[in-house]
Amino acid sequence: MLMTRLLTRRIVLLAAAAVTAVIVLVTALVVVFGGPDEYHITAQFPETPGLYNDNTVDILGVPTGHIDSVTPHAGYVDVVIALPKGVRVPAAAKAVLVAPNPVSDRFVELTPPYTGGATLAAGATIPLARTVVPLELDQVFSSVDNLSKSLGPAGANEDGELSDALHAMAQLASGNGATVHRAITTISQALPALTQHPEELKQLITGMDSLTRTLATHDKTIDSLYGDLATVTQQFAAERSTIASAVTNLQAGLSEVAAFIKANQANLGSSIKGLTTTVSAVMSEQKSLIQTFDNAALGFQNFNNAVEPNGPCQTATAAPHNCATLWARIDLPSNAAQIVNEYCGDNVAESMIPILAATAGLGRASATDTACGAELGLVQGRTGAPGAPKAPDLDLSHYLGTK
Repeated sequence: MLMTRLLTRRIVLLAAAAVTAVIVLVTALVVVFGGPDEYHITAQFPETPGLYNDNTVDILGVPTGHIDSVTPHAGYVDVVIALPKGVRVPAAAKAVLVAPNPVSDRFVELTPPYTGGATLAAGATIPLARTVVPLELDQVFSSVDNLSKSLGPAGANEDGELSDALHAMAQLASGNGATVHRAITTISQALPALTQHPEELKQLITGMDSLTRTLATHDKTIDSLYGDLATVTQQFAAERSTIASAVTNLQAGLSEVAAFIKANQANLGSSIKGLTTTVSAVMSEQKSLIQTFDNAALGFQNFNNAVEPNGPCQTATAAPHNCATLWARIDLPSNAAQIVNEYCGDNVAESMIPILAATAGLGRASATDTACGAELGLVQGRTGAPGAPKAPDLDLSHYLGTK
C-alpha cells in the first residue's frame, strides 16, 4: 500500500514537470519564431488620390514597407503604414505622397532617413502638418491656363500694358544685373534689423499712416503748393539770364568791395574805432537822446511856425518889401537864453549886422538872422518867468562826442 502511494506521487511529479517543460518550450518558440515581424504607424493626408492598400512605402527610394489601410475622415485621410521591425523612422519624419508618372499608382516616401536620435514608436501618427500631397496634373494645367488668360490679351495685356511694363523692366534691368543683385542683397541684409525692432517699425508705419492721412486731408493745399512751385520754377527759367547777370554783377561787386576793404584797412580801422566811440557815447546818453527825439520835432515845428518869412515891412524909401516877422511868446522857458545862445551865439551884433545892412539897402537878411536877432534882443539877460518849464535839450553835439 505504501509502495503504491509512493509510485502515484512520483508519477504526478513527473507529469507536472513535463507539463511545465512543454509550457516553457512553447513560450520560447512563440517569442523567437511566432511574434509579429512588423509594426504600424499612421500618416494623416489631406487627400490620397491613387493610393491603395498594399501600395509601397519607400525610404531613400527603396521599397521598405507597405500601405496597410486607407481610411477617409472628415477633412483628412488616415493611411496606416506597415514597416519591418528593424526599420527605424525619425520622430520628426515627414510622409510625402509621390507619383512616379501621371498614370501610375502612388506610393508614400518617408523622409528623412534615420541617422540617430528619437524614433517613431509603434502606433505613432505623422500629422497633417508633416505630410505632403503633390498637385494633380489637371490642377497644374488649370493653373497655367488661368495664368495665361489673366496675363493674355483677354486680361492684363488687353491694351498692351503688360507688354509695355515688361519692355520697360527689360530696359531698366539691361546691364544692371549686378546693381539689382546688390540692391536685393542689401535689402535682405536689412530685413533682420527690421525684424529685431518690431515696435519701432510699428511706430514708423503708424506715423507714416498718420502723415499720409494728413496729406490726404490737405490734398488741395498741396496741389496749390505744387502749382505755385511750378509757376515759380517757370518764372526762374524765364528769367535765368537776368538772374545770371545779377549774380555775375553781385560777384563783381563783392570783388570790388573786398579789394576796397583790403586797400583801406588802416582808414577803415580808425573809422570803425571812431564809430565805436560815437556809439558808446550815444548808448551812455540814450535817455537824453530819446527825450531830444521826442521833443525836437515839435520844437522845430513851433519855431518854424513862429517865423513868417513874407511879413510886410518898409525900407527907408517907403517901398514895401517881404521881411521876416518873428512871432514869439513873452513867457519864455526858464532856459530860453541858453538854447538861443546855443544856436544863435551870444553876440547880438553877429545877427544884427545883416539886419541893419538889409535895412540900409546893402543886402538882405535871412529869416534865421532875423529870428536870431529878435530872439537875442528878447531873451538877453532873461531867465524866464518863475515856474516856467525847461526847454528840451536840442543840442546833438555832445551826443556825438564833439562837445
